[in-house]
Amino acid sequence: IAPQRKAVERLLDKANSILWTGSAGNQRAGLFQAILTPGEQIAQLSAAGPLRVLAIGGDEIDVVAGPAAPLGWQDDRRFETIACDLPLDQLLLVYGTGYLAFCDELTLRTLDTQLALALKSSMHRPAAELVELADDVLGDFPGIDAGDRVMLLIKRRGRESTGDRKSARK
Repeated sequence: IAPQRKAVERLLDKANSILWTGSAGNQRAGLFQAILTPGEQIAQLSAAGPLRVLAIGGDEIDVVAGPAAPLGWQDDRRFETIACDLPLDQLLLVYGTGYLAFCDELTLRTLDTQLALALKSSMHRPAAELVELADDVLGDFPGIDAGDRVMLLIKRRGRESTGDRKSARK
């Protein structure tokens, strides 16, 4: 899949097609893509699979996406672009685990709240430290194994900080 600046969902459509045609039908995957343009407050996102995308800032936790059908599930599956407002001092947390596919909405909200509470009080810390905090929360949540979780955090800060955007992943 070539790195091209096309619509966000096109990458997921292409990856889905490759996985669908190249596997025996038992392969599934999750994928998250975001386009963040310097100087703009809107991020263009697309996600597939057992991923949850949260926008955390102030007193709010907004569920932006997920979990959704994985890549490779259906040949004709098409993915949508989500426009997400990402103001200063807000972060975007993307976490994934196979466990999400089996959770009800109440369990997901409980996990989202625990993650947000852990991160909100430490928003001033570097992105890599916030990822470690979120990883600790996921590790303490019943049913989520250490080898079955991924995470990406995007933290947007003002230019007077050490950088406009910081990201970290685990």
